[in-house]
Amino acid sequence: MDQCMQRVHLGQRCVSSRQCPNFSECRFGTCQCLCGYKQDSLIGSRCTNPDDPFSLNAILTGVEQVFGGKTRDL
Repeated sequence: MDQCMQRVHLGQRCVSSRQCPNFSECRFGTCQCLCGYKQDSLIGSRCTNPDDPFSLNAILTGVEQVFGGKTRDL
């Protein structure tokens, strides 16, 4: 059954978690990030781990703090 279902994006309607992107699941009929992950739309809509020091958001935040003197609200 899951093989015939179309993949969907975060926030879209789903029937099975297999339709959802990585690190997300189908909850209450909508693709949502897994517990501990956060929706990030920096490069497309996806779920990221805010505690991962090698995530793109963590790297960009570090670059902004060094070169721009800014902090980002994640």
